Amino acid sequence: MNRLRHRRSPARALLLLDDSLFCTVVEAALASLDQLEVTIAESSADAGRRVAAGDVDVVVLDGDAGEHESVLREIGRLAAAWEDLRIVVLATSGDLEVIERLLEAGATSVVSKAVYPSDLGAVIRQAARGAIFHRPSRPVVAAPGLPPLSDLPLTPRELEILQLVAEGVGNRGIAEKLWVTEQTVKFHLSNIYRKLRVTNRTQAAGIAQRYAPPVAPVPAAE
Repeated sequence: MNRLRHRRSPARALLLLDDSLFCTVVEAALASLDQLEVTIAESSADAGRRVAAGDVDVVVLDGDAGEHESVLREIGRLAAAWEDLRIVVLATSGDLEVIERLLEAGATSVVSKAVYPSDLGAVIRQAARGAIFHRPSRPVVAAPGLPPLSDLPLTPRELEILQLVAEGVGNRGIAEKLWVTEQTVKFHLSNIYRKLRVTNRTQAAGIAQRYAPPVAPVPAAE
């Protein structure tokens, strides 16, 4: 079952911010907002446990905390703990390459630290509801020289689901598009991850981006 909460229930945001002063500022900015419950993670391990337990809808993470590679690993670890988790990264840098790497690691969206507090609250609430989804940042498009997606060792249904994952569609959206249950989608995703030897949807989408999407057959003229 998708553990995103009903839209009328408060979204649960977890702050994982190393700078205590910055964390206090962000918490104060979000505390007064309706439909948003804000708590602070005691540590990275604490955040991981709470995410895995389904106690969190969205994690707000500091993109400038420590070495860039360690931030990427932290994002990947949290994303792997629960595939429906939303991860909002607050960052100073506007470098497109840096932002791209954050998104590829598993971030849902990257927000400038210069954002107005009220705007930040809106982003977090919408991310928790699944209304904001910026991962992957580039859609899968056909390009000359790319091998066909059908070259992957997947069934037609798995290829269809992988294509939707690469386009940034969540489990619920995939289920609605294909007229199946979310449990069925998760079953297929598990097989896709195993066959592609990856651990999460971000990695699977990255593989799909290196292939040309399938071309729909042209119906024969009557």
